[in-house]
Amino acid sequence: MTRSALFVRWVLGLSAGVFLLLGLAFIFLPGAMIPAMDIKAEPGKALADVRAVYGGLDLAFGILLGICFFRKDWANGLAISALACTCLFFGRLVGILVDPARDVLTFGLFASEVIGAVLSAVAWFLARRETENPALQAPAAQSTPSTLGAP
Repeated sequence: MTRSALFVRWVLGLSAGVFLLLGLAFIFLPGAMIPAMDIKAEPGKALADVRAVYGGLDLAFGILLGICFFRKDWANGLAISALACTCLFFGRLVGILVDPARDVLTFGLFASEVIGAVLSAVAWFLARRETENPALQAPAAQSTPSTLGAP
């Protein structure tokens, strides 16, 4: 396996894992997740909405990226990851510029979203290049004829 192929798989697997973990955490542990973001969600509609929007969407992206990973659909999975991270960092940038959201957590999340978008975009480019040019793919293992039963 080439280094670029390994990078492509690593980025898609990492993205799937992060979205899955965040989704599960917001669905099953919203009380531990939301205080850091100054969200006050009482049990009932508000907490159910946090579970659905923060948890459900992240979980859906994680599952979709995981499906792409296990189906070896690298390019489509990475395009989805790049789009999701780009939209997240765009929304956060608007919050930084328009709202008084200028704390360490906000900038840390913004940085992780930018890094996720860049890594996913670079890996997507590499995955498409390998798909479109089979000569760049690692050679398959050569099988040799078996000598079992040979005189």
